[in-house]
Amino acid sequence: MSTITEPAPQSTTQSRSNPRIVFLGSPASAVPTLLALADSAFRPVAVLTEPSKPVGRTHVLTPTPVHTAAQKLGIPTYTPVTKQELLDTLTMIRADLGVVVAYGHILTPAMLDTANLGFVNLHFSLLPRYRGATPIQATLLANETETGVTLMRIDAGLDTGPILAQTSAGIEPTDTTASLTDRLALVAATLAAQAIPKFAAGMLSSTAQPNESPTPITRQLSKSDGEIDWSQSGETIERFIRAMQPWPKAWTELDGQRFIVHSAHLTASGLVIDQIQAAGKEKITGAEFARGYQNALTALSATGKVAPHNDA
Repeated sequence: MSTITEPAPQSTTQSRSNPRIVFLGSPASAVPTLLALADSAFRPVAVLTEPSKPVGRTHVLTPTPVHTAAQKLGIPTYTPVTKQELLDTLTMIRADLGVVVAYGHILTPAMLDTANLGFVNLHFSLLPRYRGATPIQATLLANETETGVTLMRIDAGLDTGPILAQTSAGIEPTDTTASLTDRLALVAATLAAQAIPKFAAGMLSSTAQPNESPTPITRQLSKSDGEIDWSQSGETIERFIRAMQPWPKAWTELDGQRFIVHSAHLTASGLVIDQIQAAGKEKITGAEFARGYQNALTALSATGKVAPHNDA
């Protein structure tokens, strides 16, 4: 670990006028906010992110996108593994304010107490709707037409803290979780740049959330969650395929093989497969699938939800 030697703040007044920021985030969706803060008077003094993980078939140990971005910015970066390491790191940094974007770990009350001004989180939904780990997937599955980003104070609950600011964003009919995440990441960066200085200065009021969320609490998804339920309507399946991109991907078993359905679109005759991939193979078009996997195509057609590819 790098050592941070700057003195701790002496008073709340001082911390509000020149706050020490610690940034906690991991995926690519957190990078725009880190960059926005780094290019402002609220440049983080430290970044916390998840440890490097093996990626791809060769299992190359790869740092998170936030780790890579922080290193390029020259910001000291930490990758605590255990809860105690995380608490010790936050205690050592002595931040005035913590900014969290998809860090991947729940902060305990003791961790929240390490910053004079507390911790704020940029959550990718319009709270109190879609609390939890996968709000974007849930938003798409529910056929919402609008979503957004919420800046909230973190408390002991799961995305239940007071709302400080929100920005709405529309949902396109072709949005996947990947495309909507990318767009909301930019919304979050703009919201952070506008609202965090006001919060640090004590100029931002908050609104308490209701105890109960109007929508179910979302959870982390596993590979099994990507299985397509062909008893659903074509419209529901098409949304499901988009919501499962890029993880865990929509898949189905056909003729004894597993196929990932990467994209599809609806026609008057039903669902048309645009891109599909047999396990261990490359992606192919729906037309190539129709020519090369006759038995699987027969099984797919038997669902009654898929249109002939020449109906595209």
